[in-house]
Amino acid sequence: MTAKANAPANFVRVAHETLYDATKGTITISSRIEIMTGKKPYVIWTGGKLYSGKDQYGKYTQVTKFDTKWTGADLKVGKKSSKTYNNKTTNFYKSYHKTTVGWNGIGTRTNDGETDEVLVNKKTSVYPEIYNSHNHTTMWKPTKADIKVVPKDKRTKRDTNLKRKFRTWYIKQYGDPGWGATWTGLEAHHELPLEYGGTNSMSNVFPLTADLHRKRVSPWWASY
Repeated sequence: MTAKANAPANFVRVAHETLYDATKGTITISSRIEIMTGKKPYVIWTGGKLYSGKDQYGKYTQVTKFDTKWTGADLKVGKKSSKTYNNKTTNFYKSYHKTTVGWNGIGTRTNDGETDEVLVNKKTSVYPEIYNSHNHTTMWKPTKADIKVVPKDKRTKRDTNLKRKFRTWYIKQYGDPGWGATWTGLEAHHELPLEYGGTNSMSNVFPLTADLHRKRVSPWWASY
């Protein structure tokens, strides 16, 4: 339940969290009592559901859930319930939470909501969102979690001069970003990797620092 500027005297806020842990390969949905003011409620019902799907904005299937009823001594700030799901597959995930609070003589209040879709790979690493502040674009994100690998003999061959070609095209398209004469420290990233059917088209290239490219983006795709 979300606090407003002028929260009522009798007020409860239950915070909901969806945690993606790439170290453990888990997704945890949880609810936690954060604030209670005024008259103490006699009950709080809360719960969450985790859904997975292969297509962005497509069909989702429930993979786990939890339901909790807090009464008596459990009605205190800091009280928390959660459920952890072990992930082993590249999927889009989203979660739904609902909370109802009841007060004697006052009635009940209910709040619910759904998170945005999140794409994670087999290691439960979230797809990196990277923004280019020069041309105000964000690196493309896959819309499917099950893109097939293209056989090596049918893939587009890597262009060894791609960075130079992309640099020339980019400056003509967006102006000089001031990244130096040869863009030292930058690399040309295939947004859809050649392995998954990407091409050397300029529309499929995004400028990344070597660190971002090699330590975050390429490792993400390696576990796709």
